[in-house]
Amino acid sequence: VAAEVGRRLALATRGGGPFDGLGPYRIEGDTLAVVMKSQHDAEHQRERIAASLQQITAAPLKINEQPLHVSLSGGVADALPGDDVGAITR
Repeated sequence: VAAEVGRRLALATRGGGPFDGLGPYRIEGDTLAVVMKSQHDAEHQRERIAASLQQITAAPLKINEQPLHVSLSGGVADALPGDDVGAITR
């Protein structure tokens, strides 16, 4: 399940989407992170990204030809200058 959701996130982060090609990153188990560049209108960007993430899981996954509906939960972390992905996701 995590691999398929990760695949969908990877597709969404390519080609000028709202994530600007950053991520997804697997942190551990079924925990994934999507990193975006700083934006001047960060609050609006967060809302757009949340909507995009919900769309990624709107279509059910197929496991053994059976539909499986999944959902995402998430949070937002702001990076400090010089932080890398590891620092942001700790």
